[in-house]
Amino acid sequence: MASTWEYDPLLDEWENITALEATARQDAVGFSTGLKGIVSLGRTGSLYLDDTYELFPQQEYDDED
Repeated sequence: MASTWEYDPLLDEWENITALEATARQDAVGFSTGLKGIVSLGRTGSLYLDDTYELFPQQEYDDED
């Protein structure tokens, strides 16, 4: 699981939020659609990844899900 952080420019602070349930990676493609974030592709070491994940940072994490 990759750590996910949200920046608050008014307080100049970072907050750890609901984690992205994906392999930690580098060279990924990521963007936001307003209420969710999308992370796709990238690599971990020499293994190239071809997956895509949606992140809903405002939702509470559920271990049972």
